[in-house]
Amino acid sequence: MSTSAPQSDLWLQYAQIIFQYAILSLTIALRNLTLAFNYAFQTFPQATAMATSLVLIYIAYRLLFVLARMVYSIVMGVIRTLLIAVLVLVCIAVYFRGNRFFTNDCYVLLDYARLLAADSETSQDNLLVLKRGFEKVYAMSELLLSQTFDNDSMQNSL
Repeated sequence: MSTSAPQSDLWLQYAQIIFQYAILSLTIALRNLTLAFNYAFQTFPQATAMATSLVLIYIAYRLLFVLARMVYSIVMGVIRTLLIAVLVLVCIAVYFRGNRFFTNDCYVLLDYARLLAADSETSQDNLLVLKRGFEKVYAMSELLLSQTFDNDSMQNSL
C-alpha cells in the first residue's frame, strides 16, 4: 500500500508552493525597483523628481477619473431605484384607489409637498397642518375598517 496524500492535499501543496514563489518574485522585484530608484535619484535628482511627479500626477488623474465614474454610476443607480420605487408605489395606489388616486389623492399629496417646501418661518405651522391632516386620515381609515368589520360580523351572524 502506498501512503500518498489525498488528491486535494496535493493540489493544496502545489498552490502553496506557487504562491510562495510568486511572493518571493514580487519581493525581489520591489527590492530591485527601490534600489534602482535610489540610484537614479542620487545620480539624476532633477530628472527623477520630474519623472516621479509625472507618474504621480497620472496616478492621481486615473484615481480621480475612476472615483468620478463610480460616483456617477452610484447617483444614476439611486435615481433609477427611486424612479422604479415611485412607479411601483403609483401602480399600487392606482390598483387600490383607482381613478380617485388621480382626481383626489394627487392634489392632496401636492399640497403636502408644497407645505413641506414652504419658508422656514411657516414650517412649524405647516407641520401642525400636516399632523392634523394625517390624524384625520388615520381616523377615517379606522372608521372605514371598523365599518368593514361590523359588516363582516353582521354577515357572519346571519
